[in-house]
Amino acid sequence: MVAAGGCSRKSKPSRRPAPDFALQALDGSTVRLSDLRGKCILLSFWGTRCPPCYQEAPHLSSLGQKYGDRDLVVLAVNVQDDTKEEVARFVENGRLTHTILLEGTQAAIAYGVYGLPATYWIDRDGMIIDNVVGFPGERVMEEKTAELIK
Repeated sequence: MVAAGGCSRKSKPSRRPAPDFALQALDGSTVRLSDLRGKCILLSFWGTRCPPCYQEAPHLSSLGQKYGDRDLVVLAVNVQDDTKEEVARFVENGRLTHTILLEGTQAAIAYGVYGLPATYWIDRDGMIIDNVVGFPGERVMEEKTAELIK
């Protein structure tokens, strides 16, 4: 569905409402984006067969741990139709601590995802304030996240 992208390309920033979705998390719970209104969201669309996703994933967990007490929620939506077992293995091998959502193809379509990873910064009002395709590097992820939560 979506090709993995190795380089970071910044989409033209346009403040727009983040499309809502309800997806099952790896732990069996259901996460609805609209239920997180009032929090800052770092949202990444990814797949297990995406090398840049392997690079980005530990930084997502790190940012979640660093800024979780400042109302940051990190969500990673699997979009490559990976099995629950494949996703669980990816999470275990990467020692990931952020929330992993499954079967997110329709959500990716709603966001216009065209490459992986595709990462979105969503403010407390549910508006997308920035996004990138590809892993832009740890420093850029940190800067954009710090800007989001200030």
